[in-house]
Amino acid sequence: MQQELWLRAKSQVIATLKAVCAMRAAASHPLPPPPYEHELKNALSSSDGSFLKPTHLRTRMTNGTLSNTHGVPHVQNRETSDKQCAGSSPRNPINPVKASRSHQELHRELLMAHRKGLAVCCKPELQMVMERRKKEQTEREEGEQCRSPLEQVLLQRQQKQQEVMIKQRRVRTNESRECGGHVIGRFPGHVVCGVLLAASAVCTDMAELLKQYRERISTELDTVVDFWMKYSLDEQYGGFFTCIGKDGTIYDELKYVWLQGRQVWMFCRLYRTVPRFHRPDILQAAKSGGGFLQRFARVQDSAGSAKCAFCLTRDGRAVKVQRTIFSECFYVMAMDELSRVTEDKAMQADAESMMDQLVRWVRVDSSGLGRPQLPGDRPVNSMAVPMMLLCLVDQLTEGRAELAEKYRELGDWCVCQILQHVQRDGKAVLENVSLEGTELPGCQGRLQNPGHALEAGWFLLKYAKTRGNTELQNLAVHKFMEVPFLTGWDKEHGGLFYFLDADGHCPTQLEWNMKLWWPHCEALIAYLMAYDHSRDPAMLERFAQVYDYTFTHFPDEERGEWFGYLSQQGKVVLDFKGGPFKGFFHVPRCLYMCEKMLGRLLATLEH
Repeated sequence: MQQELWLRAKSQVIATLKAVCAMRAAASHPLPPPPYEHELKNALSSSDGSFLKPTHLRTRMTNGTLSNTHGVPHVQNRETSDKQCAGSSPRNPINPVKASRSHQELHRELLMAHRKGLAVCCKPELQMVMERRKKEQTEREEGEQCRSPLEQVLLQRQQKQQEVMIKQRRVRTNESRECGGHVIGRFPGHVVCGVLLAASAVCTDMAELLKQYRERISTELDTVVDFWMKYSLDEQYGGFFTCIGKDGTIYDELKYVWLQGRQVWMFCRLYRTVPRFHRPDILQAAKSGGGFLQRFARVQDSAGSAKCAFCLTRDGRAVKVQRTIFSECFYVMAMDELSRVTEDKAMQADAESMMDQLVRWVRVDSSGLGRPQLPGDRPVNSMAVPMMLLCLVDQLTEGRAELAEKYRELGDWCVCQILQHVQRDGKAVLENVSLEGTELPGCQGRLQNPGHALEAGWFLLKYAKTRGNTELQNLAVHKFMEVPFLTGWDKEHGGLFYFLDADGHCPTQLEWNMKLWWPHCEALIAYLMAYDHSRDPAMLERFAQVYDYTFTHFPDEERGEWFGYLSQQGKVVLDFKGGPFKGFFHVPRCLYMCEKMLGRLLATLEH
């Protein structure tokens, strides 16, 4: 009985294969015999009935197209088989992990044998195919289970990037069709970013991913430095032009002391710490800016207080003085960093002297700022003040043990003042609080600036690492990096809001929903520093999220440098490259710091 069943199954299989081969022979371009036919004949002819036995428990088939309880093969399966036989490639082009076509056909015949009431006990070739497939499936499952949290995050990121790329292609295709096959409009940064996203999508190695980030960031830093070296230098009077149009045109010759000091600091820091920027022209530009500041920035008043101007004419005459400390803060940064590259002790002493004046204004007597205390004007602890002083402590104490001890107490005071801005049971970072550390009433008290909170976060994290304060490190990440992002990120259009109201009211600042360049720069620094510190994959994922938005919206791929002011939807609103508040600082500082951190991460992975 078994022998009879076996011979019947064998004849049906061979008859089916002969019919298929006859159809091929009749075609205009005859194809060679299917590779699986002789293998199947050999397998069948080498067996006798002893290898088959009736089965009592039929194996359930998971593929619905093959599960036919009447034992009649579906027409769809025959058509599929014919199409597969017509190909010459031994691999499945859709899924190369699949077995070759010959193995697939052998497996199909095995299923047919099951439907005829037979069960294979010992078919060498079929057994080998089944064992190999089972082994591959087991390895895949084990591989998925063994993925680290970071690998899982990277895989999710790759899938998201693939989805974004598909959507971008669809948009461009649709617009091309609407315009008769010609794409109209400009997609800022889509060319470079598209290449980057495509590379990241196929990247499965952490080192390769970080290299891609570093290469793009390094290239962007070179471009930004070249832009400002080309257009901002004032060869006649010294210092720098900062009101620069999208194409490098100078549209205003006023010089803002904040930006003069920042540019001197940035040039000096690049010259001192990055070998490829250790160039005479960069050093000369820094010296030119520093000399301009020393000659013209200070404005003597009747009381003898050496305030720094906010704005100067091209030739250095004071135009405006602010009643704040920030022009003086950037003067200190510039003079100290320039003293490090020139080894000018008098310049370093000048920076320290101005620092002492700042501390007096903030902690002892603010009358020198020229701001009267009006009866209805409640004293406020603005987060910007302790943040800037903490930044200066870091600047002045680098590599100087005696100054580190001198400013130790000031640094701790700044940290305490910044931490007072964490309010509402740790769920909000407010821009302004009372001197006692309590929430203020009204719009002023509810104001949030996500970018400023993120900048404070990496200030705190950097300071905590130098002091070995683990608790402060964790607080900096959780309260100043994670919390502001939850409410500050625009879930509809992407990017960080500029201002928010803690109670959800519309902020009174007209630019509250715009996307500005500098909060995104601070976010990139903050999240990469957090990842460098903790190796938490969530921090790298957050960095990647901000990176993708930033590099697809702000850089001007055609002329260089970045646009600074976007609408909520991410469109360029103000197309100049420099202005009264945007200069050579936030963008290059971000790129410079991220390049350094990525280099350190890659060195760690290589070793």
